[in-house]
Amino acid sequence: MASDQPERAGAIALEEWGERPILATQTSLLQEPQNMDIEALAAFLYTQLPGEIAEPIGDKIDGWSPEPAKCHDNAAAWVALNSTHRMVPGWMPTPGVTTPNRLRFASHTVIETETGQLLDVTLGARDAGYGFIRHPWAEDEFFAAVRDNGMPTIDHVMGPDPEIDHSAPMTDAWSNFSGHF
Repeated sequence: MASDQPERAGAIALEEWGERPILATQTSLLQEPQNMDIEALAAFLYTQLPGEIAEPIGDKIDGWSPEPAKCHDNAAAWVALNSTHRMVPGWMPTPGVTTPNRLRFASHTVIETETGQLLDVTLGARDAGYGFIRHPWAEDEFFAAVRDNGMPTIDHVMGPDPEIDHSAPMTDAWSNFSGHF
């Protein structure tokens, strides 16, 4: 699958993967970002597992109240208050949120301190232990895809989705419901 797009650092040519299927789906119905090869990105992220660990400090800093599910905005606000830190866009795996043959990566932004330590200013201690994979291409491309084009997640497809048997009638799940929980 040849592309007329210029080579990018960190990009994986699909030909390098041989027999292993590499497919990706964009969870948004919007068009694929013009300069981002979603299939190659999903394949690259898969090879980088388990990723780096960003220390979740979102609930540890007095006076800091990050907005849930607003990591990019939280990171921008943090950097505005801490000029020696920088935003690091990337992806975190979210296993178990899709079919078994897919691995979903959610867009996420963390902070890198002047010493190179990764901090997550959005998530808290109960969210510890997830992997974080830095976006391998241009940051502006990441933010254009995530913010401006509605692509908060991508899937790495590792095989065909399971077949669903629609021939058997569904049972009435509510037939035994008494109305009390």
